[in-house]
Amino acid sequence: HGSKEKQSAVSLYRSIIRNEGILGLWAGNGANLLRVVPAKAVVFSTNDMYRKLLYRLSGRDSTTEPLPSALSFLAGGMAGGGGGGGAGRRSG
Repeated sequence: HGSKEKQSAVSLYRSIIRNEGILGLWAGNGANLLRVVPAKAVVFSTNDMYRKLLYRLSGRDSTTEPLPSALSFLAGGMAGGGGGGGAGRRSG
């Protein structure tokens, strides 16, 4: 695991499992989850907010009529680009 020689992905997996156990494959993932989970929660909630707004603006009944694909795509784009799109980015 610490050698400088090139190893295949399979041999690296085997080495990690042998030296650190199966949980070694997820070492360091907790920090990534602390960054990603809140950002995705914002995206999902803002997507719902934009979908409701687009339902109202289009005059459709959200209980009986599906949102057109273009409007659904727009809601996702607005949520991903504005709601949680800045997670992990630096301003400046």
